Amino acid sequence: MVLENIVGNLRDAYALTEPGTMLHSDELQRESFTNIELRNLPFYTADGNLYDMHEGKARLSITRQDHNLVLRHIDTAFAELTSSGNYHPAREEALEAIAADSTVSIDLTQLRLQGDNAEWRYLAIPTRNYDTLNSEERKLAERVHGSGYAFMQVMKMLADARVKETRVYVLNLAYVQENTQEGPVGRASWLNDFGSDSDFGANGRDINGYDRLRGVRRRVASVSEPGAHEAENPFIGYYNQLIANPEQAVADLNDETASGLRKILLQYDSRK
Repeated sequence: MVLENIVGNLRDAYALTEPGTMLHSDELQRESFTNIELRNLPFYTADGNLYDMHEGKARLSITRQDHNLVLRHIDTAFAELTSSGNYHPAREEALEAIAADSTVSIDLTQLRLQGDNAEWRYLAIPTRNYDTLNSEERKLAERVHGSGYAFMQVMKMLADARVKETRVYVLNLAYVQENTQEGPVGRASWLNDFGSDSDFGANGRDINGYDRLRGVRRRVASVSEPGAHEAENPFIGYYNQLIANPEQAVADLNDETASGLRKILLQYDSRK
């Protein structure tokens, strides 16, 4: 199976991806050692983020893909995140994901967060003097960029690329307290390119943009294979996106793409 950059909003790109193959942030960083092109691209990542109040303190729990509730319920989560900004999973399912062995939970009150946004703050991670991080900050940094020796390698890679500081964006403590009174809230994740300091977002809600993830493209059967008519057409997501956002689609057109679309429509009409 070959990893590809699969382009689209998170819902449509994920639908084109083989289950379980979407890369997490630390896996993208690891591949960036040898695949230099990845350093120039931002990605949606497979990391799941759940915020809740635990023992009176704001908590962030970052899951692996198999417990990522945004991806598990992508249609519902996509609708909620792009409308209200928060995904509200079932409480029991969220607590199960938080308790999973592969999930890392962070006490947000122990992070020296910066910024003054009403919704989010960020943890600054120096790529050379990272020993200044406290234990909870280091736990978050290693969950994002790789643990142990892998973390040190990634920090060196970033420092060598002239990234002096990388950031992890999380929800503001007051925002967590206000918005989790009825249960945990979920957010998506993204990892920026090196030009944007390889910042990581554990606060993703703008997931309807034309971006990318990295994974194995879902196989589409040929028309001669059993079940071929039930196989997913990789263009359906793109067509639906154009139809659902006609004004944006027109705004993003240029002469070349408009000409190409006319040719496609002419070919379609000629088959009738």
